[in-house]
Amino acid sequence: MSDTALQQISILVPATVAHYHISGLHILRDTLRQLPEAQVLWWSSARQCEEDAKLIKVWHPMILGAIGGIDRINLLTAAADDPGLENAMYNGWLHGHYISYMLLFSLKGTCSRCQALHQTDILV
Repeated sequence: MSDTALQQISILVPATVAHYHISGLHILRDTLRQLPEAQVLWWSSARQCEEDAKLIKVWHPMILGAIGGIDRINLLTAAADDPGLENAMYNGWLHGHYISYMLLFSLKGTCSRCQALHQTDILV
């Protein structure tokens, strides 16, 4: 939810909303750092890639050589002071400023990689 919408719904001044927004983000960061389940890890070896490829082949026999799945999430962010950065984060389809993340998942249910993407990045 945007800060403006929260201010309107809760009848709060911008400074109060900003304070709790920043405090909440710090609490979320500290909590995620302590949770082993929240870690983002690369595939550690070729053997692990082969194991994941075998798991995918069992569930989806027509897919060969895949080691995971991919998803993308757009997270709402504040507009940047720098015009170039602000332009890179503006998403015309969503009518707002977003940071996009590309997530790679193993079939074992773990997130294997997370990468921030700007709107100017090209996905092939």
